[in-house]
Amino acid sequence: MDINELLAREQVSLMCAANARHGAARDAHLGLAELYAGRVRKLAGRLKAANKVAAGCTPLTREHIALFVPGSRDGYGRA
Repeated sequence: MDINELLAREQVSLMCAANARHGAARDAHLGLAELYAGRVRKLAGRLKAANKVAAGCTPLTREHIALFVPGSRDGYGRA
């Protein structure tokens, strides 16, 4: 599940909790919302760590791209 799906499910759980008629249902929906919020925090932390790694990488140049495009000197399939 990506972060958008997790955020959407958390929001739905919160709305269901707000509209619940019984305390047990409210508690169940709040529990789900907390579960999704935890997953969002975990995924956000992993994405933040991945961004830090990517920030330290060397940007691709046309020469790098040309290595993966056969017969190309400029990296865009043109000789």
